[in-house]
Amino acid sequence: MHMPLYLPLLMLTGCAGTSSSWAANCAIQQRDRCALQLPRCNPDRPIQPQPWVTEPVVVEGHISETGSSCTEAACPPYTCCNTCSSALLIETHEGERLRLTGDLDGREIACRGDDSMPGGCCPLPTGTTTVRLIGRMLPPDASSRSAAASASFEASAACMPRVHP
Repeated sequence: MHMPLYLPLLMLTGCAGTSSSWAANCAIQQRDRCALQLPRCNPDRPIQPQPWVTEPVVVEGHISETGSSCTEAACPPYTCCNTCSSALLIETHEGERLRLTGDLDGREIACRGDDSMPGGCCPLPTGTTTVRLIGRMLPPDASSRSAAASASFEASAACMPRVHP
């Protein structure tokens, strides 16, 4: 007996077509402006935290996404009626994984997307690029403890460390 195969509409429309196929409100139309333009770290002028950070902590490492989720409304193709989001983690050079919170330059530190870009638009570079953040450690709570992260870090400023040959 053959069972019919049903695929979510998100799978059928997600990332198909060119950016010109998608509606103007879709995330793919903004992809060139996703990541913040982080300055290079300057040892003569270290990045400064926001005034609310009374005991600044600096962490450095690689950023990754975790906990991605999307709504599952039945959208007409290329209209982007679903929203997707994922949290960001920093894995420090010491191996600690911290869930990132807060905002940088008025942008929430999380990835946001839709049917056109389910992975989302992230304000920080993910992957192998090293990022330095200054901010504060947050007290552990149920939302910060997960298999993915050991604690949360509220970032207030960021820069890209200089690469030394």
